[in-house]
Amino acid sequence: VRTSHVMYVDADFFESTHLYRVLNEPSVKSELAQDHKLTLVVPAFMVKRQCSEYTDCREDNLAQMPNTTKEMINLVMGKQAGAFDPTNRGGHGSTNYGVWYAQEEGGLYDVPCFKSNRYEPYVAFRYCEDLPPFQESFTGYGKNKMTWVMHLRRTGYDFAQLGQVFLVHYPHLDSKARLEWNKGPEEVFKSVKDEEGPEGAMRRRRPEEVDADIDWSKYSRGQMDLLYVEFKDWLYEEVQDEARVFPCKDAKDDDKMLWIKND
Repeated sequence: VRTSHVMYVDADFFESTHLYRVLNEPSVKSELAQDHKLTLVVPAFMVKRQCSEYTDCREDNLAQMPNTTKEMINLVMGKQAGAFDPTNRGGHGSTNYGVWYAQEEGGLYDVPCFKSNRYEPYVAFRYCEDLPPFQESFTGYGKNKMTWVMHLRRTGYDFAQLGQVFLVHYPHLDSKARLEWNKGPEEVFKSVKDEEGPEGAMRRRRPEEVDADIDWSKYSRGQMDLLYVEFKDWLYEEVQDEARVFPCKDAKDDDKMLWIKND
């Protein structure tokens, strides 16, 4: 990084065409200058895949991708787009999309609390020496962004969502890393399939009870979940708590979803 500030986002997202301009507005730059631990949350959306089959109909998908806030809102109103990601509601559930629709362009709305430890918004921030690093041990799919945000919150970073700008996910096919992440023990998927069907089995992280002795570490998800537990223990034991944003009163207990062996 050779700039004073960074906007980080996954490679499969498109940004609104005016995002760069809004980030450089004097009022926004002033807020960032006053607080070097302020992060600006850019709300993330997703559009429906335009293919009738599970294929990458690139031209049709690209034609649907919105550029402006008006186009984004029109897609949402027409039920062709929505908040990202319904299969991982904790990931962006602390972003207040209802407030975003009414925000002024470049206006800031403080995220009052986190509804989940899984919150992993895309943010703009100042690049400082005390910025927590990404944990490179988390590989493939899952847990890298959320653990970084947990570290940010623990070390006193604040979060404010930025009005009338957005990111939007391109509806690509599942990556190899995602397919590997989706693999799991048949004992889990079968028990859920019987009640909720195959789609429910893929959505469900883990049923409350599994009548089988399963080695969760054989699976990519189990490996990353165990590493996450180790990271969280280290974070709470070794990093001083300077948090300014706290869990919501009704925050979810995300650890119930982990693929780990409970002793």
